[in-house]
Amino acid sequence: MHLKNSIALYDLHLTYNVEVKKEMEGTYNIPTAILPFGFDIGDELFKRCSSQKEILKACFLGNPDIYRAEFLTHLAKEGIELDVYGNDWDQFVNHPKIKISKPVYGDDFWLALAKYRVQLNLMRPHNPYSHNMRTFEVPGVGGIQLAPATPDHQLYFEADKEIYLYTDIKESINQIKKILALSPGEANAVREKARQRSLLSGYTYKHRSKQLLQQIRKLYE
Repeated sequence: MHLKNSIALYDLHLTYNVEVKKEMEGTYNIPTAILPFGFDIGDELFKRCSSQKEILKACFLGNPDIYRAEFLTHLAKEGIELDVYGNDWDQFVNHPKIKISKPVYGDDFWLALAKYRVQLNLMRPHNPYSHNMRTFEVPGVGGIQLAPATPDHQLYFEADKEIYLYTDIKESINQIKKILALSPGEANAVREKARQRSLLSGYTYKHRSKQLLQQIRKLYE
């Protein structure tokens, strides 16, 4: 209640979600701008990430919920080997093809994102149609991302060249097998295109800061 009552106190609201923007403008008549998530990784760390030996498996970095657990267990039952990093996964999944590791942070986070052939992006139930932080982090570090075919993912990246997308569990399995079957040269080409798209399209947080400044100037001009 207090949160809703305070909405009108602000001159500008920012959101990464197009549907939230429509609701804010339509219901509350408040100026709202889109500010997507981004990524931030230095050149030296990127070089370390890209020089690693590739692990020819699928990976998911993130904490569990029942929906993610069900999805990953389904993949495992179809023969997909998975490495999962996060807290308390052992309380949600139990399958011989799922290897559970503790969460990784800092440089280790980026190194893990980059070294696997397939990085899964699993959206939260409250955010099924937009994007999340992983949307930009994976391609930003030169990773190969498999994500739901949301409008945002199709807007920010070109499917099958810079990102791989799926609409259901069956298609996700087919896409994983397709990515794992890429030759090293083909996989590196996808990594390079994803990285270049991220840089050239301004998906870094430095560029996001400039976008924010532009929105503020636009509001007060």
